[in-house]
Amino acid sequence: GTEVKLSDYRGKVVMVNFWATWCGPCKVEMPHLDKMDKDFEAKGFEVISISTDDARASSKVKPLIKRGGYGFTVLLDKDTSVVSQYNPAKTLPYNVLIDREGNIFKVYQGYNPGDEKEMRHDVEQLLGQ
Repeated sequence: GTEVKLSDYRGKVVMVNFWATWCGPCKVEMPHLDKMDKDFEAKGFEVISISTDDARASSKVKPLIKRGGYGFTVLLDKDTSVVSQYNPAKTLPYNVLIDREGNIFKVYQGYNPGDEKEMRHDVEQLLGQ
């Protein structure tokens, strides 16, 4: 019920992750995003995970996040108004890496095992490691 603005995260490196409870690759990717969120939180990194599940399926989001023990921020986009701005094709998972100034650094469409290595490298680069 709380409105969240990307501008609130200015000064941080942010991974905006779009996913859905029915998306298998999304669920495989989540532990990797959570690990990055925990590993780099102290350095100014944040994962904002946005579920694109509709109103009917959105009741599955909280149990899935709780089961996984994920600590990143989870938001709901029940009317897909946010995902439409970043990802009109609605490819899932879909990740947007944003630098400290609020600029899009890189976009990752879909997920294959090993993709998390590239994401992690890019996050480390933006954090100046």
